[in-house]
Amino acid sequence: MFSDKVGNALMFLWLIVTTYLINGSLLFALLASVAVLVGRLIGKATQAGGGKITAEKRFKHAKFFPAFILLIGILLWTFIELELWKMLLVSFMLLLLMVFELTDSYLWLKKERESS
Repeated sequence: MFSDKVGNALMFLWLIVTTYLINGSLLFALLASVAVLVGRLIGKATQAGGGKITAEKRFKHAKFFPAFILLIGILLWTFIELELWKMLLVSFMLLLLMVFELTDSYLWLKKERESS
């Protein structure tokens, strides 16, 4: 299980790389990543999203994440024209995000069950 600081840092780096590969502008990638990070921090501080998230609820939602990533991948391959190596790298980055989310939610669930 990753701490919130590590998760935020990894998400920030992931967004910079993915946005830069798709758009090609480092300034836009940095601004978009900062905006998402600030929004994520504000959401956590204000408890947006309807209450406390349990490990079981997060793992249940993480099981649907591969379908979401598949949909994003199909949309990217259909509507965005990039060089093949960039498209493959973006697809790999999406796969990496999916594996990270599934692993993190599973480890959180396992830790919570062991502590009970």
